[in-house]
This record gives sequence, C-alpha cells and structure tokens, in this order.
Amino acid sequence: MLRLLLISFLLVLITACGQEQHSHTDQYELKFEVMEQRSDFDKGLEWHQDLPRFSQGYYPTADPESDLKAASQLAMAHNKKIMMVVGGDWCSWCHVMTRFFTENMLVRELLLSKFYLLKVNMSEENENQEFLSNYPEIKGYPHIFVLSATGELLSSVNTTTLENGRTYSESKFIELISEY
Repeated sequence: MLRLLLISFLLVLITACGQEQHSHTDQYELKFEVMEQRSDFDKGLEWHQDLPRFSQGYYPTADPESDLKAASQLAMAHNKKIMMVVGGDWCSWCHVMTRFFTENMLVRELLLSKFYLLKVNMSEENENQEFLSNYPEIKGYPHIFVLSATGELLSSVNTTTLENGRTYSESKFIELISEY
C-alpha cells in the first residue's frame, strides 16, 4: 500500500513538474489530492469539502499570509472571527482534532457559525517561521490562535487544555467557541 501511494505521489509530482507554471490554487489542489491518497483520516469529511481550501489541510506549499488575507476578507464579510490552527500532517493530535470536528456535529456547526477555520502548516517541509514569528510562542501542536476578522490576535490556546483522554472535550470546545 505504501509503495502504491509513493508511486502515485511521484507520478503526480512528475506531471506537475512538467507544466510550465502553477497557480497557487493548483499547488493546493495537488497537495490535497496527495493528502487524500495517503491518509485515511480524511475519509468521510463531506462537510470539509465545502470549506475554503485554507480550511481543508496543512499545506507546506501554502502562503499563510495570503490565506490569512482571504480568511480575513470572508470573516469581515460574514461577521465572523478566524480560528487559526497551526499543525501538520505529521501531527497525530492534528488528526484527532479533524476527526473530532468530523464526528462532533454540535461543535463543528458552532465553530463554523462563528469562525473561519484557517490551517497553517508547521512541518520540516515548511516551518513558516517568518509568518509564525508574528504570534506568541507555540509549545505544542496543534495550536490555536483566535483572531478577529481583521486578523488581530485575540487569544493563544494550548490545545492540551481542550483534551479529554485521547480526544477533545466537547464542553471545553463549546466554551472556547462561545467566548467569541
């Protein structure tokens, strides 16, 4: 299975390299297709597919500054805030959080009614150091920054405070979301 995924990834990469130019959107789509092929944790995320691209995954090739501007425009237009989650595909708790949002409709609906979700990659491939240097130090992943619609930092949340065993606490997430 791993060999098949690796071969698929290489074929996609070879095909992408053969094209002269790639738009930012093409890079996202390429990365998202690869992520779907290699990760079972994203299966069953029908709700996820309707979200903006910047909400769907931790893309090493993404430009978090541009994504924040796009999230900010949407948040201002819809009177919402931004929940910026910093993590990566390597992070088991990032997968747990995505699964938690998938399985917990109450939390997901409340979250999406008040926030735009912005996922920012932090991995060996791209640590996004320059972008993340604008925010308080992160001690573990995933990490949540709550931002106003204009991108102003409102809160920095260590997600270990939201854990409940090997998942997240519904009541703690509801409390966090309801604060804003």
